[in-house]
Amino acid sequence: MTIRWRSTLPRVIAILLATSVIGVNVALAGDDGGDMPNSTATVAPSLPASSNWAGYVATSGGLTGSLLGSGTGGVTEAHATWTIPTLTCNGTTSFSSAWVGIDGYASGTVEQIGTWHYCVYGKAFYGAFAQMYPSPAVFPHFLLHPGDVVQAAVHYQGGDSFAVSLKNVTTGASYGTTMTQRNAQRSSAEWVVENPSFNGNTHQLANFSPVLFTNAGATINGSAGVINDLRWRNAPLVMLGVSGLHLAAPVPLSLGGSSFLVTKL
Repeated sequence: MTIRWRSTLPRVIAILLATSVIGVNVALAGDDGGDMPNSTATVAPSLPASSNWAGYVATSGGLTGSLLGSGTGGVTEAHATWTIPTLTCNGTTSFSSAWVGIDGYASGTVEQIGTWHYCVYGKAFYGAFAQMYPSPAVFPHFLLHPGDVVQAAVHYQGGDSFAVSLKNVTTGASYGTTMTQRNAQRSSAEWVVENPSFNGNTHQLANFSPVLFTNAGATINGSAGVINDLRWRNAPLVMLGVSGLHLAAPVPLSLGGSSFLVTKL
């Protein structure tokens, strides 16, 4: 995504952000046995790693050995609800975002909508974005505060058209638009907390409170279901820093398969 800071923010100009595409490296998601995720669940050290994503991915493809298949274009919708985290800013500049989307797991595009939460010169700022990566992101005027609950969805409309929507359930504000993405494979759906990169580099991850995703699901191969629906495959993703340390990770899915927490480690 490409961000241009509004005049109310400190004088930081044209920070370029981009969503990285991750490779195939998968294990099946777990289940904590409750309707909501267990916030004390232990994060398994063996979960597949991403340089900038923590959350879950589902794909229309099947298993190839122990790996998640890349899918065959069957994803037509992804949606979720999540809480806006509280940031602890220590004077440095750091970044995080949360989003729902289609593609990006094993393809060169991402169709996504979400929220961003940044610390800039020690102050926390929040907003929304939508992006048909690798095209630049758009940043609607959309007020957000820590603790707000948002609903987001991406719908494939046929051809190269995708409808994206975001609603702040807490305030009632809403945003929606139709965007164009060429060559979208529609091979995966994602529910992710991300450490955005800019100028091709990943920088410090913001210190965020746990992000709770609920009502997360997708429509794949014409069937609507939750993340761990048995009609497709899913996997958790842990964010791994350059030093090899885990930066953020999801807890196991709830019994219902539609809720989980992403925690900063």
